[in-house]
Amino acid sequence: MKKFLLALDGSEHSLPAVEYAAHVLPRTDSEVILYHVHSRIPELYWDMEPKSGYDYWMSKLQKFEEDHLKTVKDLMEKSRQTLLNADFYENHVFMKLENRKAGVARDISAEAKQGYHTLVMGRLGAGAVKELPLGSVANKVLNSISDMNLCIVAGRPETQKLMIALDGSVNSMRSVDTVCFLKRVRGANRKILLFHAMRRMGYPAFGVGKFEPIKALEEQMYQENEEAMNAVFEEAKSRLIRAGYSEKDISTKIVKGVPSRPRAVLAEAVAQNIGSIFVGRQGITQTEEYRIGRIPHKLISLAENTAIWITSDGL
Repeated sequence: MKKFLLALDGSEHSLPAVEYAAHVLPRTDSEVILYHVHSRIPELYWDMEPKSGYDYWMSKLQKFEEDHLKTVKDLMEKSRQTLLNADFYENHVFMKLENRKAGVARDISAEAKQGYHTLVMGRLGAGAVKELPLGSVANKVLNSISDMNLCIVAGRPETQKLMIALDGSVNSMRSVDTVCFLKRVRGANRKILLFHAMRRMGYPAFGVGKFEPIKALEEQMYQENEEAMNAVFEEAKSRLIRAGYSEKDISTKIVKGVPSRPRAVLAEAVAQNIGSIFVGRQGITQTEEYRIGRIPHKLISLAENTAIWITSDGL
């Protein structure tokens, strides 16, 4: 049994993440906690010195808080019903509503560290600005948690096609294990793409003379990398088949010479109508100062109608 935390912001933005979880998470092997941090009216307002119109505005604020709380509770119940309608066990789905303590993002992060397998949340929140690619709460949570899986849902993803972006690192192989667990969804015959993108070396277009050795070196690197990744693909396929996936539903692809690996991943996902992308928190070139690698962060920022799973090395 794995515990999943679904962070709800009290708005309709939360519902696609709940609907996604209802289709993707194993019904009988998941305990789901619907979680909301309630931001009450700051006490500062109640401590204000009474002036003309004070009682009127205080009553308005109090009514607003009561209405908002009712809206949140209604949405949590609607989310709970979505999971029950998807055949989740009633005694495996819980609602948890807490008043804000240290801040919405900090409170979500603190709750997520209480033994959960994965935190699932929408990319944009109730106060989201559509022009911005990542909501402030999601961004803060993303950079505060390093020892658990994260699933950031953008829009309404397709749920039957998955991509595992592999680079040969331990973190990326943990993505394979997460997808193996998701096989426990009854009746799920998902298509899986094992994908790897090789960057170009970053030099100008190759010509003759002095650039020839660089081009030859790049071709050698591509060949060695491809041989190494084919071995990684075989190991990944072996794990997936043992978990119950059919070999005919697993495909592999390597692209070479791309200027941006995140954009190459997303372009392939769009081309094949893939709704879920699994990626390691950090790749082979880990930088300890950062809790999340550049590629996962870029994927989350650019994704549309896609769920980005970031697998942790702490599980």
